[in-house]
Amino acid sequence: MHAEKANISDSVELWIDLRECAGLQMHKDSIQRRMSEAVLPIHYLANVMNPKYVGRRLSSDQENQAESWFDKQTP
Repeated sequence: MHAEKANISDSVELWIDLRECAGLQMHKDSIQRRMSEAVLPIHYLANVMNPKYVGRRLSSDQENQAESWFDKQTP
């Protein structure tokens, strides 16, 4: 990432970029495991809510995690 500012919605995109990088395919499982440890549902929600990303690259499971997290936070 070369921007001066980053936020948690950007972190999701960076992890997805790493996971999909052709030069790192031999490490895809390790990257996915680390991503699962580092990225929380709130990160997915931030990604969905960011007009730059709108959750375009999220899996349906990641979208569901974001929605579930939001539902638990709102009365």
